[in-house]
Amino acid sequence: MGARWRNLQDIMPAAAYKKWIDRVFDFASQNSIRVLLDLHGAPGAQADKSFTGCNPGTGNIFFDTDWNRHLAVQAVEAMAVLCQSKGANCYGLELLNEPDGRIPRDHLLTYYTAAITAVRKHLPLDKPLMIMEWPDQLGWWKDRKPFNYADHGRILFSTHVYGNFQVDTTWQQAARDDVANNLGKIKNFHLGSPYPLVVTEYALAGHGSAMPEDPFDYNRSEERRVGKECRSRW
Repeated sequence: MGARWRNLQDIMPAAAYKKWIDRVFDFASQNSIRVLLDLHGAPGAQADKSFTGCNPGTGNIFFDTDWNRHLAVQAVEAMAVLCQSKGANCYGLELLNEPDGRIPRDHLLTYYTAAITAVRKHLPLDKPLMIMEWPDQLGWWKDRKPFNYADHGRILFSTHVYGNFQVDTTWQQAARDDVANNLGKIKNFHLGSPYPLVVTEYALAGHGSAMPEDPFDYNRSEERRVGKECRSRW
């Protein structure tokens, strides 16, 4: 597997890739869009999924080591330098995408604390830094409340809501019931935590074919009960 990871280095040198990042920022600026930079694949892989850079295989998750954490901090500091150079066009940074639940959250806390310290050398306290966490793990952070504005700046949490694609959610109420447990955990974090929470991925996949004959009412999916109940707090 090590050889597969090394092969990724032959795709394009990091310095050469920057021109494509610049193009993204140029396009965003021309269309009044701000960019959130995200560390999508951590050194050693924070999940056994292809989005970490390549598919490392089931259970091959090696991010939770001191060395890989050190490399990840270096990566997000480089992202912070880039973000700072883009000014207001860069909204902020997300420090890691979808860490697997098998990674100890104490390790993640150590990483995030070191990463925030490195990033704040380049970005002001009011520039948002985002911590992605699954609904099942949000309570861990709510109970500890490890970050404050004076030391860490503006910290936001994000989460992703996906239903169980193995169940039939063809009808609107079935789809709502499928994600109700996750939405309850999101609401609990929102009401009991000092950190703003943003749902940055929400899947409408798996409900139907999306063809004209598909009976699922996609338009009604914007009517989220949690959003209605918490609107006054946003």
